[in-house]
Amino acid sequence: MSNTKTNSFQDNTNGNLFIDLFDSINQGVICYNKKGEVVKYNKVAKLLLGDSLLTLSPKTIPSLFIKPDRKPLKASEIPSVIVFETGKSVINKVLGLNKNDRITWLQVSAIPEFDESNSKPCKVFVSFTDISEHINAQEKIKQTESFLLSVLNSNPSYIVVTDLKGDFKFVNRRRQRETNEQFFSINILDITHPAHRDNVWKTFLDAISTKEPQRIEFIAETDARDYHWYDVVFSPVVIDNEVKEITLFTYDIHKQKEANKKVQESEEKYRQLFMQNPQPMWIFDDATLQILEVNDAAINLYGYTRNEFLSLNIRDIRPKEDVPALQNVLNSAKERYNKVGVHRHLKKNGEIIYVEITFHFIDYNGRKARHVLINNVTDNINAEIEQRKSEEKFRLLFETIPQGVIFQNEEGVITSANYAALDLLGLSFEQLTGKTSYDPDWKAIHEDGSPFLGDAHPAIIALKQGKTVSDVTMGVYNPQRKKYVWLNINAAPLYRNGETKPYQVYATFRDITEKKESIKLLTEWKERYDRVSAASKLVAYEENLSTGKITWATSLEVVLGYKTDDLKDSFSHALNLIHPNDRDEFLKQREAAISSKSKYQFEYRIRHRKGHYIVIKDEGFISENTLTGDKLMVGLLQDVTQQKESEKAIKESEANLNNAQAIARLGHWIWNIDSNSVIW
Repeated sequence: MSNTKTNSFQDNTNGNLFIDLFDSINQGVICYNKKGEVVKYNKVAKLLLGDSLLTLSPKTIPSLFIKPDRKPLKASEIPSVIVFETGKSVINKVLGLNKNDRITWLQVSAIPEFDESNSKPCKVFVSFTDISEHINAQEKIKQTESFLLSVLNSNPSYIVVTDLKGDFKFVNRRRQRETNEQFFSINILDITHPAHRDNVWKTFLDAISTKEPQRIEFIAETDARDYHWYDVVFSPVVIDNEVKEITLFTYDIHKQKEANKKVQESEEKYRQLFMQNPQPMWIFDDATLQILEVNDAAINLYGYTRNEFLSLNIRDIRPKEDVPALQNVLNSAKERYNKVGVHRHLKKNGEIIYVEITFHFIDYNGRKARHVLINNVTDNINAEIEQRKSEEKFRLLFETIPQGVIFQNEEGVITSANYAALDLLGLSFEQLTGKTSYDPDWKAIHEDGSPFLGDAHPAIIALKQGKTVSDVTMGVYNPQRKKYVWLNINAAPLYRNGETKPYQVYATFRDITEKKESIKLLTEWKERYDRVSAASKLVAYEENLSTGKITWATSLEVVLGYKTDDLKDSFSHALNLIHPNDRDEFLKQREAAISSKSKYQFEYRIRHRKGHYIVIKDEGFISENTLTGDKLMVGLLQDVTQQKESEKAIKESEANLNNAQAIARLGHWIWNIDSNSVIW
């Protein structure tokens, strides 16, 4: 680079663009002023050097840098210092930064910037690139070269030089059992297995006659006096067109031979694994698409015999309409292992199945081929189809059910609603979506008429607490009907897999306005009935025979002195109030009435709250709740104590009168005017 004076990037009219470029380049850049202070640096510089280095002057940090020969860097050798002193650029200087006991190698360049009034640089821009990977790679190459040289020098294989008679003249290592003199008296045939000597000698002579290297594999004696297979190249040394000697490059291939044997055994095992694998597989020719091999699982799945399968090409097992797309699938597969998705295949019987295909490229008997793995996902696909149908049914159900349904996101904003919800709330879809529970236009109220605030809405509670909220009653103003609609609301949070915070909530609600009005009317009638019952000393009750729960009329307090809460709504508690002498007969008559499902009438004594007993006439009938199927006893209790006392008094009076007449020998008679008869 030249030393041409340039303007500072700070003065450039395109400064912002330059600063953006300054920060976006993949090199570290630092700008020093003439005092040696850092005035600007980019993100890469901060990343490579760290904040602490960027705040130091170049003259104060030479101890942190080393040269390529690992010697310390002097302050005068720092590129920015050189540029400030000489005014000349420093290009591609390699320095090592020792940071945290780790050396980062940097390729550094320093460029001066001049102003018009001074011949000395006013600024220096230092750029640097992390070349640690390159430097480390070079060091590894050197280490590798040294290692390879060591390996060659310690090569355990023989490199032998013989004369033209086959006698050894040189070998790269001595056989342990031989002295130097004995070693050089050895002939190549001396260590060759007797069965291979003829072929070895013939190959040796061929190398001499042809003046070309000859290769042969044969069995020869090892240092341990056993025999190994060797791969030997007889290479003639030709000088002036005459063979002077033979160099033997000898490689012990005994392990390789053994390995080949194991490979053959392994291939047989692989073939067995291929054939007997429960996953359908086949191999097809990459050029012709002809099926070359197929396993038993594929035969069973597709229904072809082995010979039939081997006569097919992969187009034959696809529906005709899917064949044109097959070539695109084959062409798109570039990796060694390829998953090409789910496709339709055709069985021999014409049935279409869905299969997930994975294949990889192999060499099969010298032919480029592909090994295919088939995963039958027909059941899964059919399940997905059924699921889509189910989702469609759900969508129709969502849109047509009479209950309102709305969905709110995690912020409480309504995102979806069905037609019933729009009708119950009196809003269009556009008006409803985007609203939250905090919108004052709801004019929501509790049953007592107090405002129903947004934080108390079931959907908001479900979102905040992550729990289902059920059976909440809310009044909402319906602008279309111009009146309040009473809703029974349930809300439930929804979670994504693995998350603990709801991402949305759905609320269902039904119109209970008529029910509320009916309950109000019933309450009014009940109050009237209770007033009448209290005046007539009658107590209405309903007992659920399945649960033992009794519902009492409020006139219970007038007749028996108990409040409805005192009896705990249970039959067992009420039974304990019946006089012990009447209790068994009561239970007997009660059981008979329940069994016969007939009307009943009991009389028994029952304890008043004040402790005395009164006589009760209990009349009613057996009924059934048409909604739940529970059996009910519905009846009236009437206080007949005074009536019983009056009857008792009359009987006592009659008895006294009869006794008086008997004593006075008086009689009495009764004349029935209607029948004109007299009874004495």
